[in-house]
Amino acid sequence: MVWSDTVGSMGDAYRPAAREAERHEKDLQKVALERSNARDIEELETYINQVTSLHHETVDVWDWVEVAKRPKPKADAEEWMKSDAIRQQLTRHDGRFVQWLQGKGHETRAALDRAMEIARTLNQTQLLARLEPYHADFVRWETEQIAAHGLLNGDDTIILSVIRQQQTLSRIHKLGRELGFSVQNGDVHAVLTLHDLSIVPDFQFKYLPSGKLTEVKMPREKMLKLYRAYVASAALKVASDLFALLPHKEVFVSCIGSMFDPATEREEKWPVLSVKYGRERVKLLDMEKTDPVAALKLFEHAETFHPVNGMARVIPILDIPARLAI
Repeated sequence: MVWSDTVGSMGDAYRPAAREAERHEKDLQKVALERSNARDIEELETYINQVTSLHHETVDVWDWVEVAKRPKPKADAEEWMKSDAIRQQLTRHDGRFVQWLQGKGHETRAALDRAMEIARTLNQTQLLARLEPYHADFVRWETEQIAAHGLLNGDDTIILSVIRQQQTLSRIHKLGRELGFSVQNGDVHAVLTLHDLSIVPDFQFKYLPSGKLTEVKMPREKMLKLYRAYVASAALKVASDLFALLPHKEVFVSCIGSMFDPATEREEKWPVLSVKYGRERVKLLDMEKTDPVAALKLFEHAETFHPVNGMARVIPILDIPARLAI
């Protein structure tokens, strides 16, 4: 009797504790599920935001007018000539070099290269240590001057060379499959080969009655709308970067997309967007708040979009050359 009562009293005490533990466990599971759901939703939204807001990331602007005004680096010839030993030795080997050091010669690349050559021949480590930083500065200055004056004078070869060396667009994976440029009579034309529709997700999340998330097929209309936003964002990003790099008042951007051609019954690549962007209007845009599709209305452009069929072939504003510089 005593034993039974003891067991009974222990059971009465255990049942509320067990129910409380069960409720606590369910609360923990609910919190874990909510966190998991939030994480999945955030990852999807972050990815969508990345591919439709490429234009949010801007680059530093080059002021080529200021670059063209930069003075030539000056050699500290007086400091170099303080050493009697160096001066006497160089005088015996090449008087012209001493003249250059003293500022009586012409400060040209040829003279500077000759100076470096003589210093190396004479094994003048002290002189080389003083010459090399100036030599690097002079080479950098000369390269910038060629670029600046070529750009400001509309030299097609220089413009294309600067684009190829300085632009970082080709390294942005989400931008597209390929990016090429052409420059004709000063007109800069960027041609972007887009990713296909798979760049945007084909699913979305839906809550089940249990509170769990499940993947369901995204409506085609929504996918096409997201893809259009990706295309417009990529085009605006290209234009924005080119304006930051070049002094041009306008640039052309054309986008090549894959589309099903009923005539051939296979996927074909055709221009689906072509825009003539103007510098002044692009400068006025707050990129982080700009809807790239809405922004198209600010510029001359060619685009055909259908909510069900998506983007269609267009005639580019500027002809696309058969060969492009990458």
